[in-house]
Amino acid sequence: MAGELPPIIISDLFGVHRNTANQWAALAQDSWAGYLAALNSEAAGRHE
Repeated sequence: MAGELPPIIISDLFGVHRNTANQWAALAQDSWAGYLAALNSEAAGRHE
């Protein structure tokens, strides 16, 4: 869905910040490798 709708609509539908919706849209257009890399970098940031 994030790759099909404009980020501002995603933001309104799910009640997330517009920057988060933009990140989702970017990840939806990437390959799985990009998605997994983003998850790993977020997880690493939480454990520091």
